[in-house]
Amino acid sequence: EIDGNGQPKFEVSSTNAKSDFSFKEILDQKFIVVKVDEQIRIYDIEGNGQPKFAVSPQNPKEDLAFRKLINERFVVIKADNKIRVYDTNGGTKLKFEIASENPKDTMEFGGVNENGKYIAVRDDQKVLVLEVAGNGKPLYEIVRQSEKERFPTIRFLDDKNLLAIARVNRSEKKD
Repeated sequence: EIDGNGQPKFEVSSTNAKSDFSFKEILDQKFIVVKVDEQIRIYDIEGNGQPKFAVSPQNPKEDLAFRKLINERFVVIKADNKIRVYDTNGGTKLKFEIASENPKDTMEFGGVNENGKYIAVRDDQKVLVLEVAGNGKPLYEIVRQSEKERFPTIRFLDDKNLLAIARVNRSEKKD
């Protein structure tokens, strides 16, 4: 604390000098996101130094990447070609996981609407809209119209309660 005696309230660090440690970001001036070895951790700056959220890979080769903290409760993690949503209410609980039907497709987090109720994800085949507090079943999906079509941009237009999706057909180079 600035008005304190110069001693840290708590320290976020690795317990092992040989561990990989990387600072990711500070969210809303409230949370610190780090990656220690392969584990993603989120610390509440007002907390006691214990992680609010910590998750490790489900297998040794899995690469985890932090994507979003929603309403200070739900955490979106990309795990290889899967999107996982965790609920931090009462611990770290996997709420649902979204994976493409084709394991070669790339699954990406597309965004969250303004109030944090809905998220959009996409793979090479389709865009899915899901309720964050739901069960992982899509509310609806937008399927590509041809083999060459891609969805390069997905954005929630919050003041209009709309989802904008760019559809690009690579063979015709038409938006």
